[in-house]
Amino acid sequence: MFLEKEIVELFELYQDVKLLMNKDGIDYLEDMGSSNYPKIIAIGILNDLILSKKVFKRNILVGEFLKNSFNIQLSKSMLHSRTMICGKITRHILDLNDLGEVEDILNTLYGILKKLKCEENIFEKDIYDVIKGIEI
Repeated sequence: MFLEKEIVELFELYQDVKLLMNKDGIDYLEDMGSSNYPKIIAIGILNDLILSKKVFKRNILVGEFLKNSFNIQLSKSMLHSRTMICGKITRHILDLNDLGEVEDILNTLYGILKKLKCEENIFEKDIYDVIKGIEI
């Protein structure tokens, strides 16, 4: 079993390898203080939800969920494969340069996980979802 220290070492090792794999030698996560943690956590949780047949019985529901919750539009052909959806989501999150956008994803995931824990419908909007959707 991994202890917290070993997990941190694993992330740090991953960061070092990621820098080596990047051809131009520039860490694209520099703006986040060289920390992949928020993005990796967001990718892991979101992909786990997407792959769950208990959460989403049909792929079309995954598409609706991503559009409503994260404003991510997927083509109909993309919705034929959950692994393709996960790849698209992973690339989308990795390409985010603004820590605020990653934090928004994590906050949205927090709300979704709270709804799932309470066995509530994740497609129903609460007051916070409405406020978040209002453009000023």
